[in-house]
Amino acid sequence: MVCPVIWYTNQILTRHSPTMPRYIVDLNNYLQKQGQLAALNWVETHVGAGNSIQWTVKCKLQGEVVGTGVSHQKGNAKEEAARQALVALGLLA
Repeated sequence: MVCPVIWYTNQILTRHSPTMPRYIVDLNNYLQKQGQLAALNWVETHVGAGNSIQWTVKCKLQGEVVGTGVSHQKGNAKEEAARQALVALGLLA
C-alpha cells in the first residue's frame, strides 16, 4: 500500500486509508495556516441528468485553476481537484 505524504513546514501527514481521502481538509488546513484560505475558490459544473450526471470541479487559488476533478459524484470530483491542487503546491508526493 502506498501512502501519500503531505508536508507542512516541519510536519508530515501520512494517509493510512486510501479509501477515505481527505484532500479537501488538508488543503483547507494548509491554506488556513498560511493565511490564504480566502484565496480558495471552487467552481462546480455538471452535464447530464438523472443517473448520468458528470461533475467537473475546479479548484482555484487567487483566480488560477490549480486542480480539476471529474466524476459522477460531486464529492469525488472535488477531492480530486483538491488532490491536484496539493500536488501543484508541492505538498503531496
